[in-house]
Amino acid sequence: MAGSILCVPLFSLKIDMNALRAPNGGAEVAAIAAAVRGKVAPADAAAAETFAKLVCAELGAEELAQRGVEAWAALCADLFGWFRNRPADRASVRAFNPDRDRDGWTCPHSVVEVVTDDAPFLVDSLEMVVSSAGLRLHRL
Repeated sequence: MAGSILCVPLFSLKIDMNALRAPNGGAEVAAIAAAVRGKVAPADAAAAETFAKLVCAELGAEELAQRGVEAWAALCADLFGWFRNRPADRASVRAFNPDRDRDGWTCPHSVVEVVTDDAPFLVDSLEMVVSSAGLRLHRL
């Protein structure tokens, strides 16, 4: 029986703020980013807000609506905290089944998150591993 995995977007640690484009779903993304500010330490609020905008930049209106502002904010805040605490020059990988009580959001799929410095062919390699395991990738 084939399983499924939801992968959250991969990010490089080097963010060129001038290269950011206007995200899809502007009002929804702004609401998510504002909600994320309230879920992190005040010293991290601006960075977490920018991070949430990057996470949500490629999402369409339908996908944004599927989870809602609070669930996307919880997902982004959780990912930001994990991303922020990654040891320098070390890749971090985690796999889990999100639980609303524990994580603030839920998903019908298992989730694999990868945070690492930029590496050539990383996305392609991860897609091949998931595919060769007979799993279906829902979001990258």
